[in-house]
Amino acid sequence: MSLQEIYLWFTENQKEVVARQGWQKSIRHNLSMNTAFSPPDSVGKKRKRGLWRLDPAAVVNGGVPPTSQGRNSR
Repeated sequence: MSLQEIYLWFTENQKEVVARQGWQKSIRHNLSMNTAFSPPDSVGKKRKRGLWRLDPAAVVNGGVPPTSQGRNSR
């Protein structure tokens, strides 16, 4: 999913979030810090910036852990 698609979802579904200043920076920060999200695998290719995927284990385990649990160790 592209970062723009994530922003669009927030603008359509989370009006109280997008009303605050800096909401896009907050989303980028949380995507990079949360172990449930990662850039798609790009073996042998340049990594495409702005693309993210949800780890299937996060869905199986019942959701996305909060970013307060620690820094992503990629």
